[in-house]
Amino acid sequence: MTTVVSFVVMAASDPTATLYLRSLPRRLVREVKAAAARSGSTLTGFVRESLERSVEGPSRAPSSDEEFDLDRAWYERNLAKVRARHEGRYVAVIGGAIVDHDEDFAALAERVFARFGVRSIFMPRVGPAPATVRVRSPRLVRA
Repeated sequence: MTTVVSFVVMAASDPTATLYLRSLPRRLVREVKAAAARSGSTLTGFVRESLERSVEGPSRAPSSDEEFDLDRAWYERNLAKVRARHEGRYVAVIGGAIVDHDEDFAALAERVFARFGVRSIFMPRVGPAPATVRVRSPRLVRA
């Protein structure tokens, strides 16, 4: 059985286009939707990023350090969404998506390295939002 997926342009001034994908296996559509949800992204955003990465090809692939920095930047941009779903857990971010999470760092690292190989992977612990503390400035009283 196949599924039709469509992406629709919302504004005429938008420089994007509509893309219709037909005859995709339902299994693939489910996996892509699940991957988008795990990454905290919309289906359109996830597919767009995946297509951009695949079109760039291996000649323009970022280095391991660049990938790590891109994943860290993605995490910081999406921290509110990530915190809402994964607070108190460690997350593994690869390619701008959360690929796995766990409360135990060692278990997470073992699974992620087995799946993706031993390389630099951004795996922070998602903590609560930092508290805001107001401290009054000291004042000097002259007698």
